[in-house]
Amino acid sequence: MSGILVSYGCNLEDSSMMRLGSEFGMFAIFTSVALLPLEKIKRKRVFKNFFFHIKLISAKHASFKKTKRDLWMLRVHGTDRTGLVHNFAQCLYEYRFNITDLSTHRTIGRVPGYILFIEGEPATSSTKNLKIALHKLAMKLTTHVSFTPVTAASF
Repeated sequence: MSGILVSYGCNLEDSSMMRLGSEFGMFAIFTSVALLPLEKIKRKRVFKNFFFHIKLISAKHASFKKTKRDLWMLRVHGTDRTGLVHNFAQCLYEYRFNITDLSTHRTIGRVPGYILFIEGEPATSSTKNLKIALHKLAMKLTTHVSFTPVTAASF
């Protein structure tokens, strides 16, 4: 997919690729200085059974919006159980944490595991009370949790 975009002089601005069960999906925002032959691009087959749809969006909708505060990453892992995502999302909601990205993954092993990643922006610059609430919830649900700022050093 990236090769097709490069061949038409496009710049990949933002993307997310994921496996959901046995399916693979990709969302991407890209820009181009030239008018693209959309119908020709849509007909290109990248891989067998890989189809894509192109939706034109405005520069305003594609633009990067700076956050008011640093982003934070919540990582949760533990045994797969009903309500895990809801409980952590509810806790974040109660502290007015704005979720910008969320992904989940089941793991395979003797005991099915679960991994939850949530990125977002806290309502205030102090995350002390939210951290305490997340760790209490992790103990209640017997999961492991980390809640860390997303900084340049994180990369």
